Amino acid sequence: MNEYYKNLLPLIHTGFKNSIVQYTKIPSFSTETAFSCQAVNNQKIIIANTLTNSFWYTDDKKNVQLISNSKIIDDELFELIKSLFNIVSSQIRPPEKQVFGTDGETFYFEIFSKDGKSNTGKIWSPDKNSAMKKLTNISDDLYLLGAGANINSYIIKNKIKTLIIELKKISRTLPQLKKMTVLTENQVTELCIFIENQIEKNGCDHSLKNTFEWAERNEINKADLIDVLECNGGFCDCEVIMNLPENCSLEIESGNNEPDYKNPFKTPLNFQQTEHKVYTKALFSSSEYNNNNSYTKNGELLIPAPFGFKPKKRVRKSVHFFNGTESELPSEIGIVKEIIPTNGKEFAKKIRDFKLESLSKFSERDAEYYLSRIEKIEIGKPMGTYFMEITGIGGTKIDLKIHKVIFR
Repeated sequence: MNEYYKNLLPLIHTGFKNSIVQYTKIPSFSTETAFSCQAVNNQKIIIANTLTNSFWYTDDKKNVQLISNSKIIDDELFELIKSLFNIVSSQIRPPEKQVFGTDGETFYFEIFSKDGKSNTGKIWSPDKNSAMKKLTNISDDLYLLGAGANINSYIIKNKIKTLIIELKKISRTLPQLKKMTVLTENQVTELCIFIENQIEKNGCDHSLKNTFEWAERNEINKADLIDVLECNGGFCDCEVIMNLPENCSLEIESGNNEPDYKNPFKTPLNFQQTEHKVYTKALFSSSEYNNNNSYTKNGELLIPAPFGFKPKKRVRKSVHFFNGTESELPSEIGIVKEIIPTNGKEFAKKIRDFKLESLSKFSERDAEYYLSRIEKIEIGKPMGTYFMEITGIGGTKIDLKIHKVIFR
């Protein structure tokens, strides 16, 4: 996936050097798009870029060509866009670089300061009626406006004004995320210099060997370091040098999530159970995906760990994980396999009968949601899980998601 982004972004962001605001939309199954708002020669413009084909699905990337258009916009719309993106980039979490992608759409929102530093927010496939869905709809309209579509900018302005009011109300109800500094600005510089010197002597073996050597010498927590590196695209020594941001410290959220005793697995409250529904598939661990932080034995039945459950082995902070029903060890990936036909009640009891602490509250409703997410997926396909923060008028809620995984 890193190679995908490294090759895609310079192309889709062509002409974005002077961006003040920037939006990038990356679908799983259609063509990537992006727009940039800029002030050029006392004029405010939107540059709208797309590609002739989906970059991901085209085998020969050299055949993918850029399609770029631009449109002059008035000062009021320009300032409204800046205000909206400023609020958004502060309310949603920065993008976390992952080894795999998911089916759906990923949206990136960036706003740049005068010195060129950026603040970025990321959303994945927001719920239909959420404030974040309104945001992505407005952003799509702005892209189409820049691409030359016949869209009334007055209507877009009113939508932005309304959403800004809604987001400001929401921001007053959001809990403040606790941050932990892993590397100071000076330590980032020292780490990169150390790695550069080592690579000049010995080359890069596509591991984090030199990074870990420096961390051990400087008594840096290895698990926290891996988390912050992965969030910034540092999966080997040379990527640490290329991808770590300059002139700033590196922080991660402390991640102290309190368990939810009323809804421990965060099964969506709007999920409707189906009476007498029979299911024939579940998720199991596979040795094929041991590189994706899978510590369970091959063929072990997997259930999402409850919200706030601390894994017994290290997993990435950017994803949630399944627990093995025998070992209670974590796995980031599960494989769809056939099971003896069952219903939610029978399956929930089976899971509770394993007598594991993390699965002792697994209810019939939790079981039906889990099984219903898997039933339509093909046998042998990999799936992952995470908790989605959904921002709406009433504040922020957290829902469990179980999704198909696309390895890039």
